[in-house]
Amino acid sequence: MKYKNKKFIVLIILFIYKMYILLVHELDFLYYTTDSLSVRNLGETMSGKQYSDRFANLMKTEVSNRFGTNESKIVTETDTVDGRNITNFHLGLKVLMKYSTKTEDVYSLPGYLLQLENKNIDFAVIAVENPRALHSTESTTKDNCPLLSIPDIIMKTRNWSRLVVGEFPPVKYEPHEEDEIQCFIKARTMQLEYANYLGLSAMIVSFTQESLAPLAHVLNHFFLGTSLLKFDFLLLSRNISSEKEKTSYIWCRLPLTWNRIDETANDAWHLYHQLRTACGNDARLEVALEIGADLCDNMQILDRWTGESIGCLIIPSEVFQTSPGGDLPTVSEFHRQLLSILFARTSRAILEFDSEQLDTIPVNEYSFCVRSLYKNQRVLPMEKNSSVMRSYRDYLQLPLQPLFEDLSAATYEVFETDSVKYMQYEMAIKEAISDKISGDDVPFFNVIVCGAGRGPLVTAVLKALEHFAIPAFQLIAVEKNINAVSTLDHLNKTKWNRKVHIVHSDVRKFKPPAKADIIVSEMLGSFGDNELSPECLYEAMKFLKPDGVCIPQFYQSYLSPVHAPKLHYNAAQYRKQVEYNDALECGYVVYPATAFVIDYPKPLFPFTHKVGCNAKPKQKNFYKVLKFRSEIDCELSGILPSNHTPNMRSWFSMFFPLVTPVMVKAGAEIEIHFWRNTGHGKVWYEWWLAKPTVLPVQNPNGRSWSFAFILVVMHSGGDGFHFALSVKLTHSMSYLKNAVPQVKAGVPVVQNATAEFPVDRIAVTFLTSHGDQFKAYGKIGDTLLDMVFNENIPLDGFGICEGTCSCSTCHVILKREQYDYLPSPREDELDMLDLAYGLTDTSRLACQIVLTEQLDGMEVQDVLSNYEAWNDGTAPTGRGSASISKGIVEYSGRASRK
Repeated sequence: MKYKNKKFIVLIILFIYKMYILLVHELDFLYYTTDSLSVRNLGETMSGKQYSDRFANLMKTEVSNRFGTNESKIVTETDTVDGRNITNFHLGLKVLMKYSTKTEDVYSLPGYLLQLENKNIDFAVIAVENPRALHSTESTTKDNCPLLSIPDIIMKTRNWSRLVVGEFPPVKYEPHEEDEIQCFIKARTMQLEYANYLGLSAMIVSFTQESLAPLAHVLNHFFLGTSLLKFDFLLLSRNISSEKEKTSYIWCRLPLTWNRIDETANDAWHLYHQLRTACGNDARLEVALEIGADLCDNMQILDRWTGESIGCLIIPSEVFQTSPGGDLPTVSEFHRQLLSILFARTSRAILEFDSEQLDTIPVNEYSFCVRSLYKNQRVLPMEKNSSVMRSYRDYLQLPLQPLFEDLSAATYEVFETDSVKYMQYEMAIKEAISDKISGDDVPFFNVIVCGAGRGPLVTAVLKALEHFAIPAFQLIAVEKNINAVSTLDHLNKTKWNRKVHIVHSDVRKFKPPAKADIIVSEMLGSFGDNELSPECLYEAMKFLKPDGVCIPQFYQSYLSPVHAPKLHYNAAQYRKQVEYNDALECGYVVYPATAFVIDYPKPLFPFTHKVGCNAKPKQKNFYKVLKFRSEIDCELSGILPSNHTPNMRSWFSMFFPLVTPVMVKAGAEIEIHFWRNTGHGKVWYEWWLAKPTVLPVQNPNGRSWSFAFILVVMHSGGDGFHFALSVKLTHSMSYLKNAVPQVKAGVPVVQNATAEFPVDRIAVTFLTSHGDQFKAYGKIGDTLLDMVFNENIPLDGFGICEGTCSCSTCHVILKREQYDYLPSPREDELDMLDLAYGLTDTSRLACQIVLTEQLDGMEVQDVLSNYEAWNDGTAPTGRGSASISKGIVEYSGRASRK
């Protein structure tokens, strides 16, 4: 019996020992006493049940995702206010606790952090200094160099990163004393390196106008990964390649506005602007905005901060008031409104108290108040009813080019989730139908959807027709993406009851069997016309009835000057990732959460698609000057369109960055020149800042960024489709052989845009410089380029061209009598011929030569077939030269026309 009792006691001791080891080594809190189950210097004693609950919570926290995001930001458990979850909000605490180098005092930090977790606080703000200063004879002789430190071994690195934000105590010095300046630089460098060594996620730095220059010097070296304490400027232990995985942020502590007694000519924003500019607008530099009890009433000054990257908000205790109905802390209505705006831009806040005794502060009550304020933030318009939009904040994307590229299923899926847009389309379609119905007379409706995608617009049309109980209609869905066509076919069988006729064609080449009552398209881009909707819809307007309606009928682009350093920095980073263009000469689609609009938006280029305006306009190029005025000092980073329909998420704004940010004074005029140009098979924008500072014209001739005006023409034959590229063909290359029947609910039709042309053939002989001859027969009505492809005639230059009228690789030479039979070349063909090699006065592009009876027996000389250099991607030298990249021929030099 005694033996069993001893064995039982031993097991109990082993269990207690294992629990002790687990607590010490896995939870990082040291010096536990087993008699009272309390933590040394914790300041409170917990019962066994309380300790068990705390242990369970700590274990839950330990295994949860609490060690930071990809950006190493601080991450905590989900918080709850009034029974509702508030995710991704992190609240810190700063009190005036003084640490010494005595071991028994230093180790109070883990216990202090445990107390904070018990008080609903996620992290602590701790003054962190470098222990190397303790061994420096020079530094100990000066009062302004660091002397104190907290050893790193008291906690594991993951808890330093998760639970602590470092703060560097102010270092005073005389800016005109060289020794003082060097000591300041050394102190700040040591502090930054030690904080980085600890793995802190963020560090708070205070500075003044006098210390700005040396601080910028230190921060630039820190961001580059070099040390000012090493003579050879070797890289620190952290390497550049790992920066994306672990990034240390610098939070610059500044007041929202100066206190009135301290007010100077330059406010806090000017100070931050100077430091940010000196550090190259580095994204790791953010502002820790202190919300004072006394605020100015100039909302422009407050709004300007929304254009900056806010790392956190610092809320001192004097901001709070006692609630009228009790002892709970609250804030004034003005502070409440201000915080509701700022909390939409940052999810971190720090409570700051002057007291040294944590037990005297009702931290839980203040925490509840701040979390309630965060819960009631003024949600940004784009984020209402969408939990995903936050992840798109300030993320730059190059605009889609749906005419040049087929969209992916993922892209279609994103568009289709925007129910607001399709509700607006459905309402517009209903209104158009309603206008055409008079009394009991319900006409037959012919509706064409141009660019049907995966069918959301088709569904909207069917709903509108069903709403009015239209008995007879014809609905044609035109889509060039063969992958999306298969989806349309599936929906037609399973959802639309075979009521839709599906046509696989480019809208610009489609020839309908009858003119339409209503044309519907969603080719609009973020900037209105940037997806080339004018070029497409002007062609589609040809098959609209005289009383027909096009949806959309009218759209216009708008511009505003914007203060957005973060967007400009992100755009500048693309410069390092591209080889052939300048990233600051591109427009970017972006959800601009961190941007301050300097002045109201103004209209730019209008486009109309109405009856009477359905002819292609003579004006191909557009130009306009816009003038704005700034009411406050700010930094002009670029130009940005205005917002759009609430809750609509398909179209983000488009950001046009300036080549360099420009400081704008209050009252200064901003003058922006903007162009939309068309030529050489592409459309592009150019922009130029003329005031208040003159900058170079950006993106001239579309050198860095343009939209390819490429026409996809589907050729039937064999087992599938052959894709060729062409632009603005003089004569139509494709026809619908049979008219689409009018149905109520008929058989689904998937038609190819090109069908057989029921006419005789003519003979054509091709001559090459090798002395070879190829005789073949082509269909009257086809182009010479069609014939080469259909008859598989081995001409090297044509194989590279594949129908791209934006190049001259299908250049051929005709005999004079045959040349005279052809219509005169159009302007776009002449532009390409000017670039052609071996140009003569009877030169034409094969894609522009339509076969007719008069050309029977014609002889064609192929210019480029004898040059083997085309096979390795380089054109022969001569009047012009070319390089081939990804199937696109780019020319340098020009040819002279005889």
